[in-house]
Amino acid sequence: MARTINVAQRLRKVISALEELASIVDAQTVNAKTARKKSVTGRTRRSKKDVAALRKILKAERKAGVPVAELAARHRVSAAYIYMLR
Repeated sequence: MARTINVAQRLRKVISALEELASIVDAQTVNAKTARKKSVTGRTRRSKKDVAALRKILKAERKAGVPVAELAARHRVSAAYIYMLR
């Protein structure tokens, strides 16, 4: 009888550990899905005036020595676009 009780207690511990693990995995998949949705926002169309202002800003920051990767991430443009502005 004592052996059955010990097995039941161990099974309860295993079940609770698995439930915790399942909740962690669910939370991570939800975060991954929202991150994907945020990153796939599509292309941004800029007006002619906005493009001119962005070019001016990018050239000034590039002249100040800011890395291209940082500029691309900050202004949501590709690194190739920034190199093209030279």
